[in-house]
Amino acid sequence: AMGNKITLETKPATGYAFNAPYLFIDGIRGVNNFRSGEWAGWQGEPLEVIIDMNGETYDNVAVGTFIAKYDWIFNPKSIIISTSENGEAFTEIGKAEYEAEGEKVPDGLKEYTVTFPETSAKYLKVHVETVTIPQWHGGAGSPGFIFVDEILVR
Repeated sequence: AMGNKITLETKPATGYAFNAPYLFIDGIRGVNNFRSGEWAGWQGEPLEVIIDMNGETYDNVAVGTFIAKYDWIFNPKSIIISTSENGEAFTEIGKAEYEAEGEKVPDGLKEYTVTFPETSAKYLKVHVETVTIPQWHGGAGSPGFIFVDEILVR
């Protein structure tokens, strides 16, 4: 997807837009600092982008994230991949669901991948849901953040 046309369908959280959605396809991985300008963040609302794949063939999507649980930044709750030929009617082709990471799971840079049958559909939609902060955390029950730096389509 690097360099392809990308459209942001949902707005990032206030103060965390940076260069979204272009930072998702620039080939530059973020560092361990969500305020560096290499990340965009969502809280309680999904991240959703549509990428024009220009007829390329692909069979998986990886979402690069930064986890910092005591800053309320968690892993995704789910990632849903959909495709379309006209950019309007999308069909789900892959999905992965995750539990909120536990307190003792190390923070840091993590990648979450969804694999699906090979396709060359023109449009690819990536939908990433945020988690509800788990009971062990001081922000329990509140919507967590998700911070993304890159969406890799292979």
